[in-house]
Amino acid sequence: MKLVKSKILVKLRHGQYKVDNILDSMIQQDMKIWKPGQLLYDPRLACILFGIGAILNFIIASFFLVYYRNPLYYEIISDPITNLTNSFVLNVPRDLPGPVNVNIYFSNFYQNFRSYVQSRPPEIYPGFSCGPATTINYLKNIRGDTLDNYIDTDMENSTINIDGETILNPCGLTSLSLYNDEFTISNFDSGNESISLQIGDISINNDFTLFAIPYNKSFWINTTDPHYRIWMHSAWLPNFKMVWGQIIEGLSTGKYVFNMTKNYWPAEHFNAEKRIGIETVSPLGSKNLVAIYFFFFLGSWLTLTMLIILIQVIWICNRTK
Repeated sequence: MKLVKSKILVKLRHGQYKVDNILDSMIQQDMKIWKPGQLLYDPRLACILFGIGAILNFIIASFFLVYYRNPLYYEIISDPITNLTNSFVLNVPRDLPGPVNVNIYFSNFYQNFRSYVQSRPPEIYPGFSCGPATTINYLKNIRGDTLDNYIDTDMENSTINIDGETILNPCGLTSLSLYNDEFTISNFDSGNESISLQIGDISINNDFTLFAIPYNKSFWINTTDPHYRIWMHSAWLPNFKMVWGQIIEGLSTGKYVFNMTKNYWPAEHFNAEKRIGIETVSPLGSKNLVAIYFFFFLGSWLTLTMLIILIQVIWICNRTK
């Protein structure tokens, strides 16, 4: 081993391999560090940046907390709606300026697990697949007759089939679990005057192009339907709400009767709960308490990280004295 090393050294000394060339390949060893980059390793600067970030997040959280306590925000939610519910009353204690959102509230309904999220029409979501959720028979196993207000006799007898089974379009678990209850709203104090519910402007505008499938198939629901487009934006959490309509002119003080003309969505079958409610909105949208929790948590995390770095700096300084 020593003999081999000595031969290499002899070759280097004789100039067969220039030592300078070897050292030039490590030229970064002689380069000076970029000063702004050097500051990134300064614990004092890190403490300042984390502190500023924490303060900003606490300010944003406080802003939302105060803003959402504004009387402009008002929300009324019904009790859980069962398959036996025919109607219910919401009492509005004061005038609510328009627009007023009519929301659907879900509890313990999970839309964020992998097999559910990925079971979507590939024509709308490239790379996704409906899997087995493509036929009338599969639908009946999942929903029974609770989608009969969409799946009519003509659809069931359709000639568009594979191996004798009618193919559903759009397909997928996300589509087949569509919330399909229908209800009307009337003002009890005004002789049951009907309240107009608008649905045209409640979904994202860009969705119209995304969901406009240009192919010739038999549809059980139009994919550009506003309610279908809203439903296909799956929620991350098991408890969530979706805007299902708007009362543009607002509501006056009084009692409002919600008549469940078609109470189909099987909440009990899904081991979930469904509710209907109304809320006022502002330029920042509807009330979002999760935003307050998020910014408060992020500010707390930044504060904790800053304190850890600060304690380490103080401890190191004390040791070096």
